Amino acid sequence: MKNLKKINLSIICFLLLNTYSISQNEIDPDNTLEEKTHFTILEKEGKTQYFGQVYKNKRKGIGTEFLNNGQTQTGYFENDQFLGEYIVSPPWHMVDIDYNFTNDIEFEKISVDVNIKNKISKDEFLYISPLCSEINGIQFYAGIQTQCGGYQNSLHNEEKSEYYEIGKALIFSRWETRDIKGFQKAPNGVCESSGYEGDFISVRNSFEWDTGTYTLSLINTHETIQLNGELHTFVELQAYDHQNHKTVSCGKLAFPGERLVLDKRNFMFVELYSELTKISDTPKGTVSMGNFNYQAPGKGASSSVLIEEAFALYNKNKPQWARASFEKQLFKFQFGRPYARRYHWEYENLYVETLK
Repeated sequence: MKNLKKINLSIICFLLLNTYSISQNEIDPDNTLEEKTHFTILEKEGKTQYFGQVYKNKRKGIGTEFLNNGQTQTGYFENDQFLGEYIVSPPWHMVDIDYNFTNDIEFEKISVDVNIKNKISKDEFLYISPLCSEINGIQFYAGIQTQCGGYQNSLHNEEKSEYYEIGKALIFSRWETRDIKGFQKAPNGVCESSGYEGDFISVRNSFEWDTGTYTLSLINTHETIQLNGELHTFVELQAYDHQNHKTVSCGKLAFPGERLVLDKRNFMFVELYSELTKISDTPKGTVSMGNFNYQAPGKGASSSVLIEEAFALYNKNKPQWARASFEKQLFKFQFGRPYARRYHWEYENLYVETLK
């Protein structure tokens, strides 16, 4: 986004400390003076005292200390001493959910509920995405953001165009093209075609979400267009506001083919974006996402979509600042404070927790 904070001394310290932390995991394997840092939980009398990176049984690197007075401090440690608060360097997915349906889904419409439990200020930079997958092999994501923007002019790359900030909004993006014929803006919506995250096109529209329940739907419009000699079909993202009984369109994106098939493997995430900030200043809240339903071609009624398996993914080199759970076809996210968690297994850079 456009309004990044000025770099100051705390940011420079963050960059230096982050580089130093990484170097601890790239040492000479024969060096007898050093060893790799690793994440662990330190306890005393059954209570967590610390969760984070440890080196030679001392707190070193990034972690959270749980103090006797009930307070916590999350940041950088050296030789068991707290050096300073953690600085968030966006984009940061505080938690990702890797979830699978039982099958790929050919759809006329597929919907998911998003419930916001706590007020989230419009001044934050938070992206809540319940849908991140592939339609006919093309990657996309869809969700709601606290601050969003784009261009009213579809030809913004060819012509000098103003970038408009639209506040809380819906966003719907797909990759592997920058062809502006591949999107249709909603009335009063904005768009973007760019390459800074790989070639993508995107539509966005204002959506004043708050606490409450919202249903996001991907809809086969059966409107078609030829792109690069291949037939494409437009998919529309809509959001239904259950509090105000109002439907808002985000706009439409074209995907190859006439039959629209959503891949069985999906992701959802809660992301901080745009601003460098102290971790204690990040938003706090609880969000649930789930209750998937779809309408198949030729079927009038909707059917539930069941989750076959699901995993929560946490970055090893970031603080544990969120947690996720799954119950009754709903994923629950809690974020904005430290959590000490035990994990089922791990990759090189990720801790993985089995939710289902």
